[in-house]
Amino acid sequence: MPQQESGNWKPHNVKALEANATLVFKTGDIRKLNKATYNFIVGHMGFIAHYDLGGFQSAYRDIKLFGEMLQTSEHSRDPDYNLNWATRYEESLTFNVGYGEPYCQSIAQGIRAIVTTARQQSEQPRLSLV
Repeated sequence: MPQQESGNWKPHNVKALEANATLVFKTGDIRKLNKATYNFIVGHMGFIAHYDLGGFQSAYRDIKLFGEMLQTSEHSRDPDYNLNWATRYEESLTFNVGYGEPYCQSIAQGIRAIVTTARQQSEQPRLSLV
């Protein structure tokens, strides 16, 4: 990965993250989780890094558990844990100076989009997308 310039990190594609999370929940298939969304989740949402994407998918085959963990992280039982982290990313002067405001906002928006998707989709019936 190329080194990022201090204070000017490239923002995440929040729409792509949300679309991929939605696909995972609509299909009920963790194998639909792509590398970019996996990297975002393990990097910013309190998940331990697994050996690789396949190892993560194997650990979270239970979509209901995955949806719960997207809210709480692997470190907490608080359903707003990750939403609170989103706010920290936006409000932290250290983060904003070090990474840049657009990058920090993309993390906060990405976390909120994924948590919202997990909450909404976990209550919906699974669709079979072939």
